[in-house]
Amino acid sequence: MSELGRALADAREVVVEDALSFPWGELNRERFRALPLTVTLPHDLVATEVIGALHHPLLIHLTPFDRLIDERLEVRAELTQGYDLAEAVWASGSGSGSDQRHRGKARLYDVAEVVQQEVGDAIATMESRPLVGFLGGAADLAGPVTTALRCARATFAVGDPPTDGPSPHVVVARLPDGGQDRAGRMAEFARARDLLHPGGTFIVVAHVVDAPDGGANPRISTLVDELNAAFGGMLHVDELRSVRWPGDLLSRAVVLSATSLQGGRL
Repeated sequence: MSELGRALADAREVVVEDALSFPWGELNRERFRALPLTVTLPHDLVATEVIGALHHPLLIHLTPFDRLIDERLEVRAELTQGYDLAEAVWASGSGSGSDQRHRGKARLYDVAEVVQQEVGDAIATMESRPLVGFLGGAADLAGPVTTALRCARATFAVGDPPTDGPSPHVVVARLPDGGQDRAGRMAEFARARDLLHPGGTFIVVAHVVDAPDGGANPRISTLVDELNAAFGGMLHVDELRSVRWPGDLLSRAVVLSATSLQGGRL
């Protein structure tokens, strides 16, 4: 293990004050990307220069559990728009809720690893660079999944009307645990239907066992029935597998992969 790896063995956060000299490659080799980051951006670089220097090692990896420190509003605005950053990324810096951020980002990477396998299978035979769309709450997975697979990414809001943009090859949805009703799920499924062309893949991560606090989740049969209704029966379920996330006492989630058999509205 490298010197940095030994230093991070028991860490719950990575604090970087000199982003230009930090050995970012060590995070990949030592698999510490799941640690929350707090990074002070170089104050003497404008936004375009920050992007040029930190696009690959940092910016494409950011999640809502990471933090950037920069007081310049123009830099914040350009990075937020260019990388679809969550507001939380610009919240208070090091030490703020670090334990909660550590648990949250670790779970996010657990989910991303499973989704990455499904997306990888869906795009394995594609010769051109695939476009993967992340819908609603799945946007948090965009960085970890697409950087690992080196594919293009786009994020979509559930309520937005169809546009003339390119149709993604794969759409990923992540349903909340115990906090979404049937109307909300149907809205996500309909949006995915409209985005996908025939042969496109829809991947859904959902909990199908009720939350420990009593929040209700759909059963597997309900989930499949709602998908079929949203797609008008023009959907083929390719795979449905149970998942038990680390820390859970039992399997509460499923990952469903399906092929759209109809064209969307784009």
